[in-house]
Amino acid sequence: MSQFRKKPVVIDAVQWTGGNLFDVITFTNGAPDIHGTHAGERWEDYCKLVEAEGLKICTLEGKMSASVGDWIIKGVQGEFYPCKPDIFAATYDRVDGPLIAHESHEMVDDSKFGGQICKNCGTPPGVRKGWNPCKYAGGEA
Repeated sequence: MSQFRKKPVVIDAVQWTGGNLFDVITFTNGAPDIHGTHAGERWEDYCKLVEAEGLKICTLEGKMSASVGDWIIKGVQGEFYPCKPDIFAATYDRVDGPLIAHESHEMVDDSKFGGQICKNCGTPPGVRKGWNPCKYAGGEA
């Protein structure tokens, strides 16, 4: 048997509180059109559906239910999945830190970002860990 250590990867996540559906949907799908439809439903009807049947997250393995308190995680390949709060707390620490240099990171060109990012953590050179270039690719600040 071999042992393995989880790579130190910075992820984005939002906690499902039961009252932040708009924030969760914005995180996983982009801002919903609350005056139009979401998932084939009017926004009000979609909110009622989630209230009645629970929040479903589309993962690589199919739809998974997220309970209130679960964290919705964006994985390293851009996939989303729910994570129980105790597992999240045991696995992740909040990233709040100073600017870091990437002297030991392997930088590669990224056409979506329009520059270089670290192949391992997705961070551009010389910025704080936890900065997600995808947030800025569309011009958002």
